[in-house]
This record gives sequence, C-alpha cells and structure tokens, in this order.
Amino acid sequence: MLPTEKQIKDIAEKFDSGFLCYFNLKTGKIINIPDMDIDDSEGLFAEEIKEVEKHFKDFFKFEQIESSESYKIMENYASSVEDPNIRERLLEALVRPKPFWNFKYELEKFPECRKNWFNYKNTRYIQRVKGLIEAYKDEFSKFS
Repeated sequence: MLPTEKQIKDIAEKFDSGFLCYFNLKTGKIINIPDMDIDDSEGLFAEEIKEVEKHFKDFFKFEQIESSESYKIMENYASSVEDPNIRERLLEALVRPKPFWNFKYELEKFPECRKNWFNYKNTRYIQRVKGLIEAYKDEFSKFS
C-alpha cells in the first residue's frame, strides 16, 4: 500500500513539526510521534508508541530531515529570490551564527517572501517524501 497524496502532504507537514512518521504498509495508517529524547511510554503518545513497537515490521519509518538538508533548502530558496536586496539579506543570514533563527528573522520583514518560503519549503518536503517512497518502493510493494 502506498501513501495517498493527502497522506504525503500530512507526512511532509509533520516533518516540519518535528514528528517521526510511521506508515503502516498493510493498513495505510499513519502514526506520528514527536521526536523526543524522553520516555513517553506512559504519556500522550503511549498508545501510538506501543502500536509501532508491537507491529514494527509492518511500518515504514519516514526519517526526519537532517538540519544540513534543511539548511540546503533554505539556501536554495534564498538563492532563488528575485529581489537582489532580499536575496542578499537571506543569504547573509545563513552564514551568520544561528542561521535558522537569522533566516526566520529576515523573512519576518518581508511577508510576501515569507509566504513564498513556506510554499517552497512545503513543496521540497513533499518531494522528499515522494523520493523516499520511490527509493524504498520494494518495501511498499511487499504489502500491495
């Protein structure tokens, strides 16, 4: 079973929110669990964690986007901005300490550019999810 377009979009959104996404290859169910270093076996996500652990072989885990990959997405977006002033400010933000924070700070000054950034980032995350599905299509096809 393959994720639907809606599920692909949902997985991409969860990446952005810091969740680990597990896709049940038999049922098509998605389980999202925050990427935490703490034990939540009795907390808010206890049922989800237990389900994934119990049926681990039925799930495909969509790996989180690494910070280096997120950085590259920001860099590519900044380079694509048409306005040379904004482009330069965004690229400069990325070479200063705390590039993620600085990039966000600069975007706040340009609402239209900020809106375009979110669309761009979302598109790249969706492409990444689709790329993972393609790369691991044998895993997905086992249960088709």
